[in-house]
Amino acid sequence: MAALPEGLVFLVADDDELARMVAESIIHAAKGDPDHSVVLGRTYNEVQSIPQLTMELAAKFGSGKMIVILDQFMDRFDEGTIKGSDLAKVLRAGGFDGVVIIQSGDNDMCAELQYIAAGADGSICKGDGLTESLAEIAQLWHSRVS
Repeated sequence: MAALPEGLVFLVADDDELARMVAESIIHAAKGDPDHSVVLGRTYNEVQSIPQLTMELAAKFGSGKMIVILDQFMDRFDEGTIKGSDLAKVLRAGGFDGVVIIQSGDNDMCAELQYIAAGADGSICKGDGLTESLAEIAQLWHSRVS
């Protein structure tokens, strides 16, 4: 599988600090756009802003230059739990046609089918190594743009 093109804009959301650090490593290793890629998830409001921010970035750079990676269960907020699959539905309903990936520890076939039904292109598994995650992201990106 071909690598990702350089300069893609990533929007990654995870409520776990370590996962956000891993996301920064993925963006760096993928040679994503460091000035416009964002990693969110520190607060409930930050995660709630994802649909609007995604559409703003898509308008500026084109959705074909974007990869959105959403943690499936962001449940560390006092305000409540936000599911990546629910955000995927909102993004698709809003017309976003870039790559949307769910990241979860529950990455079996049944879960993946649920994520796809919600509008995601596929999923990656938390805990996979950097090389494996990048390969899966590249495969999903190439499948979407071809």
